[in-house]
Amino acid sequence: MPSIRPMVTNPGGVVDPDDLVGRERELARLLKSVNTGGAKLLGDRRMGKTSLLNRLAKDLRAVGHGVIRISAEATDAEQFSREMIAELQGSPHLNGHLARWKGQLGGEVKVAIGPAGIVLKGMVARDRPPVIDLFHACVAAAAELRPYRLVFIFDEITALAAKLAEADPAAPEDFLRSLRVPRQQLDGISMVMAGSVGLHHVLVDKSPVNDLDGIRVGPLAPDDALYLTRCLLRGAAVAPDNEQAIGELIVEQTCAIPFYIHKLVQELSDRGMRHLDTRQVVEVVDDAIREDLWEIRHYIDRIPDYYKQHAETVLLMLDEYAAASEPLTVEEVRMRVAAQSTDVPNRNTVLSLVMRLEDDHYLTRVGRADRFATSLLRRAWLELRRPE
Repeated sequence: MPSIRPMVTNPGGVVDPDDLVGRERELARLLKSVNTGGAKLLGDRRMGKTSLLNRLAKDLRAVGHGVIRISAEATDAEQFSREMIAELQGSPHLNGHLARWKGQLGGEVKVAIGPAGIVLKGMVARDRPPVIDLFHACVAAAAELRPYRLVFIFDEITALAAKLAEADPAAPEDFLRSLRVPRQQLDGISMVMAGSVGLHHVLVDKSPVNDLDGIRVGPLAPDDALYLTRCLLRGAAVAPDNEQAIGELIVEQTCAIPFYIHKLVQELSDRGMRHLDTRQVVEVVDDAIREDLWEIRHYIDRIPDYYKQHAETVLLMLDEYAAASEPLTVEEVRMRVAAQSTDVPNRNTVLSLVMRLEDDHYLTRVGRADRFATSLLRRAWLELRRPE
């Protein structure tokens, strides 16, 4: 383990790439995947995917790759266009080409997104080619970069695809399929995609992204989580006499999830707790869950949107998983729900729901059974679903 150094708590914020802790295996797979077309990051919210992408972009640029990094979270089409143009203008590999594209399109250009993909359009309609496919336009720049590549990083890609679905349910598949073509057929172009919501929520057919290496981002390894915790404790001027033991307790209480480690250490500091005992740490976590200070209720509130007509069944299923002391098989959870409701789907439907709950990071497989993905989520579920 490297020497402990003070770090500033920053839950949910942008983490300096040099402060990324752990993730060596995931980063190595990402770097390798760039040479074969790219990857998709799979993981729950608050696991640190965006911080990992920040580090990836820095490392790619350091060795000579060109990087275009876009987040589609909470952006409309016009904002996406502005941000993409800004990235193209700021890229030393593409800025010169942008001037040529402006000439071809008769002046200033904008970026348009749709089922046909990502295209460049002229701001003023003239007797010029109406659009230029962005990735085909980048082929010349990619050739200049050889042996390095032009890497497009799309964060929160699912949010962008879901917005397209509002106008046309088939649009997300068409859009993502349009992105598959350039990374497979155009030399020197790769893509990395990530999203807090799984693409299975907007795709019926997963073939548009099944060529990408799926890299899972979960909780930190125990040693990495402990190192991060001790660095944050020192940065927050929380100096328990038993730093190792307190650090291990914090890792246990947060299930080694980076966001919650940051939140817990920050809360301990904000409360002026400079010399800690185990009771104080557990009490702060209890308060955070009971008062929903960490916004874990979101996992409950999003069920109707995620599961539509099956929402009530899913809530009952998760209640049973939370109450169980051991993992439950599909038939066990179906029978338990049947004891409470007359409207219980057949076994195949329950199996399908269990598989979706695994994809959505509520459940994790244990042999032929399932349990809650983390003890923190189970603990919060039991508290927040308790009748008033």
